[in-house]
Amino acid sequence: MLPSKEFDAYMGHVKEDFTDMISFFREYPDYFLDYIKTENTMFDLLPFQRVYLRAFFRYKRVGIVASRGISKCVSGDTLIATEHGLQKIGDLANWAKEERTDFKENKVVNIHGDLEYSDVIFSNGFKDTKKITTKNGYQIEGTHVHPLLVLDKSGEMVFKKMSELEIGDKVAISRSGAFGSNVKIDYNENSLYSGVGRKPDIRKIPKELTEDFAYFLGSIIGDGSMMQKNQVLFTTADAETVDFMKTFVKEAFDREFKSRDGGYDYVIYSKELKHFLNSIGLENVKAKDKIPSLIFGAPKEIVLSFLQGLFDTDGTTTGKSVSFSTSSEELGKQVQQLLLNFGIISNRQKRFNKKYKTYSYQIYILSDNIDIFNREIGFRLSRKQSLLDLNSNIKRNSNDNVIYYQQDRIKRMVEKSTLSSKERKLFAHVIKGDNNLSYDKLKFIYDNIDKFQKDEDLATLF
Repeated sequence: MLPSKEFDAYMGHVKEDFTDMISFFREYPDYFLDYIKTENTMFDLLPFQRVYLRAFFRYKRVGIVASRGISKCVSGDTLIATEHGLQKIGDLANWAKEERTDFKENKVVNIHGDLEYSDVIFSNGFKDTKKITTKNGYQIEGTHVHPLLVLDKSGEMVFKKMSELEIGDKVAISRSGAFGSNVKIDYNENSLYSGVGRKPDIRKIPKELTEDFAYFLGSIIGDGSMMQKNQVLFTTADAETVDFMKTFVKEAFDREFKSRDGGYDYVIYSKELKHFLNSIGLENVKAKDKIPSLIFGAPKEIVLSFLQGLFDTDGTTTGKSVSFSTSSEELGKQVQQLLLNFGIISNRQKRFNKKYKTYSYQIYILSDNIDIFNREIGFRLSRKQSLLDLNSNIKRNSNDNVIYYQQDRIKRMVEKSTLSSKERKLFAHVIKGDNNLSYDKLKFIYDNIDKFQKDEDLATLF
């Protein structure tokens, strides 16, 4: 350390240099942009952004003429995470078909999983778009210049335009939860008078969305049918489910859940109930094709119960996977998105049934995501939950839940580390390129951080 006098002199020079630099930037504020270090970060300024900011610094009045296509834009059915849960961006923009700007204040989830304000929504009208599908079936559609955060083949996190994406790029997908807080059911009982065509037999209509009601909705979407006039049908062979349905239907609607012909079919007779379920998002089709919007804006425990209803009816579990099957492509996409809110990565596949010549969409939950599903959601149905518990918390192959393209980085980190020979062998397959870096090995690095050099490789990896 420098002696006291020399240190004071040194600090004096530093203060003078800093004062000179501040004075320079006050005189030429636009040059400050060139000193902002944005390399090797996820938030690099694009050239046109630097031009805009430099103009704002230099001139009192600035006019910008640019194509709307210069901004990122996704299709209207894209679900985005907000303070009200998952919402279609088209709903926020009132599905505007023309180019326009709306000043609306929203809170949306940013790249770090935190809520931040957005006060403007740009509608780009009709534009050429590109649809990206990942290996696991996740999809996003947007304009060709819309940027996506990817892990490129050099192992770096970068933004790429959708037109620049290549096979092998790993697209970042958020596993952060985005749940709402609304449980109120916005339903006008007066609509029953026009909905049923006579004086309605109003017995009981729920005013709030409860966990049991959400479970009921999920079950109806899974194994129910609303194609018959004035009836809600449900099919099940589980006595446990029958007991729940009988109790819930009586308490919630003051209706009867009756067996039909002594088989596995059950029916609720009520034009009023059917009209009510239609009004909150259950359509008159055999295979419902979407999740009611009130579920997307509901609290976590409500969404959890809804998914339990779906998986208790159309889901199954084995020692190797948890799966869900639906004939609706839209429902499959939405279920996959809701699972992400609980940190669960899934695989969505399209299957063709040769016998019936129909398509179905299968969602598979694999590897350690099975344990996350068990911990966060699980089944209400005892026989399925018992089987899930029997096959949980076991050693699994995590080929999908890995960090790609880290071979060179891990090699450098291990070479500069103070790891023992035995500990170095843990990373041998990664360095050879036989395996990708697992989260278990990342945790080992975290737990033994003092044995690694604290450099850019370590920071980037974390």
